[in-house]
Amino acid sequence: MARTVFLLCLALWHFACATEAFAAKQPRPGPSGTYVERFLVKKALGNLNPAADRYGEVEGDPPAIPLYAGDDLIGYAFDTFDTTKAVGYSRKPFHVLAAFDLEGRLTGTHLAWHVEPITLLGRDDDDFIEYLAQFVGHDVRGGLRVLFDGSVREGTRSTAETEIDGISRITTSSMLFADSIIRGARMVAAARGIELSATGVSRRLEMEQFEEQSWPSMVADGSLETLRISQADIAELYAGEPDRAPPPTVNSSDAEAPFLEIWTALINPSGIGINLLGRRGYRRFAVGRSLADSTIFVATRGAYPVLPMPDAEQPSLPAMQIVQGERTYRLTLDRYEPIQYFDIADLPDGVTQGMFHFSSSEGLDPTLPWRLELAISGESETDLGPVVSVPYALPGWYVIGDPPPVGADPPPPIAFATLTEEAEETANVATEGAETSAVPAGPDWRAQWREQERSLILLGASLAALLLILSLQEAIVRRPRLHVALRVGFLAWTLVWIGWVASAQLSVIHVLNWVQSLGAGVDWAFFLMEPLIFLLTAFVAVSVILWGRAAFCGWLCPFGAFQELLNRLAVFLRVPQYEIPPAIAERLKAVKYLIFIALVGLTFYAVDLAYAASGVEPFKAAITFRFDAPWPAVLYAVVLLAIGLTVERFYCRFICPLGAGLAILGRFRMFDWLKRRAECGNPCSRCESACPVRAIQPDGRIDMNECFYCLDCQVVYYDAHQCPPLIKRRKRLEAAAPDLVHVIEPAAAPDR
Repeated sequence: MARTVFLLCLALWHFACATEAFAAKQPRPGPSGTYVERFLVKKALGNLNPAADRYGEVEGDPPAIPLYAGDDLIGYAFDTFDTTKAVGYSRKPFHVLAAFDLEGRLTGTHLAWHVEPITLLGRDDDDFIEYLAQFVGHDVRGGLRVLFDGSVREGTRSTAETEIDGISRITTSSMLFADSIIRGARMVAAARGIELSATGVSRRLEMEQFEEQSWPSMVADGSLETLRISQADIAELYAGEPDRAPPPTVNSSDAEAPFLEIWTALINPSGIGINLLGRRGYRRFAVGRSLADSTIFVATRGAYPVLPMPDAEQPSLPAMQIVQGERTYRLTLDRYEPIQYFDIADLPDGVTQGMFHFSSSEGLDPTLPWRLELAISGESETDLGPVVSVPYALPGWYVIGDPPPVGADPPPPIAFATLTEEAEETANVATEGAETSAVPAGPDWRAQWREQERSLILLGASLAALLLILSLQEAIVRRPRLHVALRVGFLAWTLVWIGWVASAQLSVIHVLNWVQSLGAGVDWAFFLMEPLIFLLTAFVAVSVILWGRAAFCGWLCPFGAFQELLNRLAVFLRVPQYEIPPAIAERLKAVKYLIFIALVGLTFYAVDLAYAASGVEPFKAAITFRFDAPWPAVLYAVVLLAIGLTVERFYCRFICPLGAGLAILGRFRMFDWLKRRAECGNPCSRCESACPVRAIQPDGRIDMNECFYCLDCQVVYYDAHQCPPLIKRRKRLEAAAPDLVHVIEPAAAPDR
């Protein structure tokens, strides 16, 4: 009894410590209402700018603190939440102090406060500090590319020359920290008159003014220019040109139907870009590009196709160009980047959208008016017909400084004309290699699925193999050696490949994310960004109806597999096994449900506290980070595994909140696949003693809330040398016909 209480207290110690350690209230701002004033102390000053010997008072909007060397101003320091209202993967604010000099170069960073769950469970602040140190020396005028394992894993196509290494397996938090530092520095510098724009001091873009808008409101205020051409418009135009053949998509019978609708905008200002790309998409766009670069948004729909679909195998574009003054910029696939998703309100149905990028060296001035021209092909793709013209000028509130010069009147929106010779010659041509250069700007879940195609195939094959095992369980358990080989082999595959290689360990954090989404709306792109986890979650959602928690907990959980394999090794080495008294075990089973309920409740009260408390799971330390984690987390995982050497699946049975959640859902399972006989429990208890986790009740019933579907009881059920009812039957057959016993399969008695 005392030993059991000690073991449980030791296992719950980590839960209590994690909750207490990270349950501190969010930091409060200083007297001025800013966080930079609260966090900027002498120790932080040395990290921000080694040349600074003092700092002044907080000032300006956005707020920042000037840094001095003697009496000379040498730069500014700011807090990321003061400037960009930055929130992390936990959806809670994080606070990073950063500083830059008067030339716009970052001089230092200081991690002040955060509650990112992935770091609480498997990394420590030293990983973030090492990551943030790479920002020193970066010119905030230019873009920044964050690499993961040597390659870009997330984000839009970047023009950045500076590359830094993200934190391994912490992709989202790394990108969010990068965005808040770069964009915050740009905001503070622009407000202090530190010139960051290539367009000149007299006129530049207002980058940070933002107001949430719907698609129609952006059209109404000129942020998004549009042109609609009906079937009647295009038919009438071609009617006056009898020598020209109209496009095959012209339908004169439906005159009011759209032949082509086109929208365009400059996406650089956050007031336009955030509304079109969403906050997360715009962050990745902004951090990866120079302030001097320009990006033009184009969206189309209608009978006439313009932009290629994101998954097109051989994408192509019609003849299009941007005209600004005497300059012409051809729109080709090497500039093009499709946008798969955004959530702007009142988005028209059936819209295809993308971006065209321009480097600063090309001379396109985003503060000046320009127009988009598109040549419509006739019956033949090389027969250029009328030219669609959509003029665009930024609304005045997005331009700071001298007003732009007044230019000539734009051409009519649609007329027969001729584009440049280059445009005619390259109509409908696809740029070689363009398919691989196009990277979606929104949550690019499709790219993640393509990147992990082989892993998805392996995981799919693993799930299919498990379905086959569970479907053929009767044939398998009749062959005990085959059963043991399949059981041990599959658990080893689950631990090594699913767990350590693919990192597809489901966690209660995934459940908490789903719970949060119920109130905020399900963001499918967010969940689809982890293909293996999504596929595994979908399988578990179905299997819980068929087998309860057993299919996942018993076969697909890497940490559960780890415990069972170690326990099998311990039994082989004759390590004494400890059996918790049934009365105590029955009460300990409730602990995991209490933890699960507490975590769900904390999610609605303080999600950062819920994430911290989810440290009761040892999955991150033992599986995701393969014991490369802070020593308390590693020690906790090792202690649980050590307990499991003598008490099989101790963690799964008494502590695991994920197992508790699945057990609750498993109450709705539709089938009972495990066979029982009338004699089970009374008088026979052979299966009860054979169950390694004591999931069989004294009356012979199987508690599916506690069953891990190891099938050991079914091996006994069909074994005429272990199951007492079958032993009696076998002996009767031996007495009646001893020569026939070896060919007679004992018939199963009627099921309960």
